[in-house]
Amino acid sequence: MNEKIIKVAIAGNPNTGKTTIFNNLTGENQHVGNWPGVTVEKKEGEFYYKGYKIILVDLPGIYGFSSYSLDERIARDFLLERSVDIILNVVDSTNLERNLYLNMEFQELNIPIIICLNMIDELTQKNLEVDVDILSKYLGSVIVKTNARNKTGMDDLKEKIIECVEMGLKPGILQFNYPEYICNEINKIINFLQKNTDKDFKYPLKWLAIEFLEGEIDVMEKFKNENWFKELKEQIDKSIKIIEDYSGQKVTDNIVTIKYSFLKGLVKEAIKAKKIEKEKIRIYEKRMEYSDKIDKIVMHPFLGVLIFLFVMFLIFYLTFFIGTPFVDLLDKFFNFLGEKTETVLNKYSINTIFISFIKDAVIGGVGGVIKFLPNILILFILIAALEDTGYMARASVVMDKFMHLIGLHGKSFIPMIIGFGCNVPAIMATRTLENKKDRILTMMIIPFMSCAARLPIYVLFTSLFFKNNQAIIVWVLYLIGVVTGVFTAKIAKKVFFKKEEMPLIIEIPPYRLPVFSSLLRHGWFRGKMFLKKAGTVILLGTAVIWFLASMPYGIEYASENSWLSIFGKFLAPIFHFAGFGFWQAAVALITGILAKEIVVGTMTTLFSSHSVDVATALSYVFTPLSAFTFMVFSLLYTPCLATLATIKQEAGFKWMLFIAIYNFLIALFFAIIIFQTGKLIGFN
Repeated sequence: MNEKIIKVAIAGNPNTGKTTIFNNLTGENQHVGNWPGVTVEKKEGEFYYKGYKIILVDLPGIYGFSSYSLDERIARDFLLERSVDIILNVVDSTNLERNLYLNMEFQELNIPIIICLNMIDELTQKNLEVDVDILSKYLGSVIVKTNARNKTGMDDLKEKIIECVEMGLKPGILQFNYPEYICNEINKIINFLQKNTDKDFKYPLKWLAIEFLEGEIDVMEKFKNENWFKELKEQIDKSIKIIEDYSGQKVTDNIVTIKYSFLKGLVKEAIKAKKIEKEKIRIYEKRMEYSDKIDKIVMHPFLGVLIFLFVMFLIFYLTFFIGTPFVDLLDKFFNFLGEKTETVLNKYSINTIFISFIKDAVIGGVGGVIKFLPNILILFILIAALEDTGYMARASVVMDKFMHLIGLHGKSFIPMIIGFGCNVPAIMATRTLENKKDRILTMMIIPFMSCAARLPIYVLFTSLFFKNNQAIIVWVLYLIGVVTGVFTAKIAKKVFFKKEEMPLIIEIPPYRLPVFSSLLRHGWFRGKMFLKKAGTVILLGTAVIWFLASMPYGIEYASENSWLSIFGKFLAPIFHFAGFGFWQAAVALITGILAKEIVVGTMTTLFSSHSVDVATALSYVFTPLSAFTFMVFSLLYTPCLATLATIKQEAGFKWMLFIAIYNFLIALFFAIIIFQTGKLIGFN
């Protein structure tokens, strides 16, 4: 018997709870890949219900089908491929007019739509209720009320998906028509396309006609080689002139105005005040009053910046305060495991080379990185909490003026913040910037934002040399990264990008308490990615390091005579004036280009011996000053391969090569300056 499969695209504006709905429906049954041709994350999941396998595709959050945004092009092209049965459009119930604009664009694609009225509880708190029957009648779509935060309405969504399929997947009829002067021109283009295309033509003709009239260049590019396109273009130009002469507006502005006029009337008809107790109204008004008071402080031009810096410091403090005891426990566990494994294998007379590989490369190298998992989990959970509360959007507004002063677009702040978690999704997030030059400039800055992968390096060195000031030192390192990014932005703006920035337009969501289960899910998802890297890239890296440190056969492990030592000694002079000109440090940094976590794994592998632990060995070769400059270099130098590959995909090989070389040189420059200055004033 064939399995019954339904494919559903979850779509909607940003900040509507779309991903929470996705997580509620799929649970742990989800995986992440990339959209074809780009390094943009594609998340899919599945669940089973009433004999159906329902596959969900989480589309990027978008506001429309504009060609300026990569997210919007990805969502549009995916839906045009007709590869889904249903669109599940998640909308914010408190902002229907703006959210339903996207729904009108979806309906032009002739795909069945289920509208998910999410955050319905917040609408109730505003003393409002929505008439679902009126919305459903005019929008021609099935509507379900939900509250993703407490999972209300999830079963109703599942039922409606099944019901939609069993009723024959018929697209709803939108009770909306353009004015006659627009309809006439749309019909002219539709008639032309019907005469010149065959029955297998996959694009919805009405949608295509509107896109042509709105001047969507990348849509026209798809047909420029057709022998009928020149004649079509003449008709499009004539139609545009007729519409603009009649309305006195550009076609795009005219269409947007007409659609919003329809939605404004519809929402006014569908949203009504509820008859609720005065006490509930008073509680809501009080809540809004508190929200406004908080905003006056956290979004203050001066206080807001100080609060942001304090919040970031608090995150680093909690990352270490909560995480360090668990790191210490894992460290003891891996040391114990290494010693016991060596004892057991020796008892069975296993080859010493194999014992060394298991103890030094697998347990010592990989375990030396995995032990920092608690710090990484805590960091990701805390950053996710800031996003879920609505604070990050406010921080973006606070930092907007500062971003313009340094030559960056205001929207660049959001990818920079994401970069503190991981540089790869941060590079991907630059696609929200409309201008290619702004995207490239932001990509140049992001690698200086200290990602979580560098955290194990900081934890290792601060625990040895700055035990009483770990949070302060790490906070300073993060600030150095930001300052270096600012320095780079100012130079690059003058040399490469002499252009005015566009203003920041961002939605400020209401304050919300983060959902603890959602935070844990986010932290565990990122933790799994870290563990996967530990079991693949880091294991491979430490295995290669172990092999080179063990060859030629018969030498003492990681001795001066090893192949690794010869390679390291060749590179070590480069770092001499930065304070760490010994071969082990050189090797660790070079292997760190594979993945920054490997720096710690390499250090652990190289400095492990039967008589001296890693901490003692490092204290012999580093001083507090050279340890600090080593961390600065690790912060600033060439990004990891995954980040470089993403930059290549998004900006091209030349920019990737430039960033790789520039970051290495700027890291070396600052490390030398800090070390030599520190020596002069007696800090060595």
